[in-house]
Amino acid sequence: MEQLSGTWSLINNNIYRLTVDNDPVEVEITFSNNNDNVDIIFDGSDEEGEFIVTYKATQI
Repeated sequence: MEQLSGTWSLINNNIYRLTVDNDPVEVEITFSNNNDNVDIIFDGSDEEGEFIVTYKATQI
């Protein structure tokens, strides 16, 4: 399984930019309200895949 880690920045709503090795990728992340599912779209692609998302956040 490939692990993507890098610098995340919010573009707007649920669109983020993930920069890995100076190569930015736009990522759309949708968190489901009633379960632990996370839907992810990379660069607007509708290609399906299985992802495990580990995230760390700081509440401001």
